[in-house]
Amino acid sequence: MKTERIFTMFIAGFVVLAVAYLFVKNSGDSIGLSSEAQAKETRQQVETRNFDTKSTGGTGSGDALVELTPRIKDGNKLLVHFSANTHSVRLGNFDLTKITTLEYEGKILKPVKAGKLGGHHSTSVIVFDVGKEVRNFKIKLYGIPNIQERVYEWNG
Repeated sequence: MKTERIFTMFIAGFVVLAVAYLFVKNSGDSIGLSSEAQAKETRQQVETRNFDTKSTGGTGSGDALVELTPRIKDGNKLLVHFSANTHSVRLGNFDLTKITTLEYEGKILKPVKAGKLGGHHSTSVIVFDVGKEVRNFKIKLYGIPNIQERVYEWNG
């Protein structure tokens, strides 16, 4: 009799844990988040869109390897991660706000902001105020040796 009672309590406990597990599992990642927090998390995922990295050039004498990785932020800013590596070109001689253009939908824009370059290994962020999300665009850089016009294109 005592064994049957312990066994029944064990089964009841197991059923309660199983139901609790199924409830938690079906609730997903939203456990503990208010609907406002869930909406904010969803907006952040939608508002930032990353594109593939594109590169031009190399690290040979008189050349520079330049890589660009764009991403859309808040649907109206295009942020472009700029990375350059070289063994012989002085990157501090180049002002990204002057040598960079963005082309999309028949428009040509200059950056509203870009960090300064320096040395032989440099990174920066180039910011374009596009006013809306762009999917198909070109970015051109002018004058960085050994390629006088570097063209990067994304279609997405």
